[in-house]
Amino acid sequence: MEIFTASPFQFNDLSQDQQVGEDCWMDHLNTFTEFQADLISFTVSPGKIETNTLEHPELNTFHHFKSRVCCKSAEAAFYVFGENRDMLSQNISNLVSAALKTTISLGNSDLIWRAVLTKYSTEETGIDCYSQVELSFDVMESLPLTTVKLKGNDTILNAGNCTSECIISFTPTKEMDQFSIRNLFTINKPEVGKTIVIDSIKKTVTADGVNIWPKASLSSFPTLSPGLNKIEMVPEPLEVTFSYYPMLI
Repeated sequence: MEIFTASPFQFNDLSQDQQVGEDCWMDHLNTFTEFQADLISFTVSPGKIETNTLEHPELNTFHHFKSRVCCKSAEAAFYVFGENRDMLSQNISNLVSAALKTTISLGNSDLIWRAVLTKYSTEETGIDCYSQVELSFDVMESLPLTTVKLKGNDTILNAGNCTSECIISFTPTKEMDQFSIRNLFTINKPEVGKTIVIDSIKKTVTADGVNIWPKASLSSFPTLSPGLNKIEMVPEPLEVTFSYYPMLI
């Protein structure tokens, strides 16, 4: 899927001061402003779903028991400028470093790509002070980060079409033996006034930034299914914040 490709004539009069490609951000850093890297093109190739099945001899059918969503792949190409060879090399190095593990967004799209760099290459453009840099990524495509605050039992709509990892945070206001959200997690003896964060993206459980993994009881990190998700708090409701990227396959 082609997200953006600049017309060749746009680059006939490249200028270090004027961006001619699309706005591109890596972890909220504008690539043109920070690295003098002008986006030429950005394309995303579909991922795939790998499914495992078992044969059911008595029924002569196959039973689906496990599936795995594989990452999509993305290709980004930039013209990178440097006032001299050393500055050009530095700008390329900084661009590649920023791309190693990042979140990509474009000015012409509402989508977000959580990306891991898999390879890169550079080549001469024939234009003084410019090199072409091509970056290849494994990406997870999603809608923008969604944040929902609940003050009691409720439902959350995941607008994606597959399971989405989430970040859940809450701050106990009184002592309790444990706090749970059914089918997601239990925290034993949460401390009053400390903000507890269960982060399914980073795979951490913290209270005011300090690891409290021994207090957590969860079979896997919490996720939200596509569509409506019922949120039931035990033993009593607290104000709880959910943040998640609605994932797309």
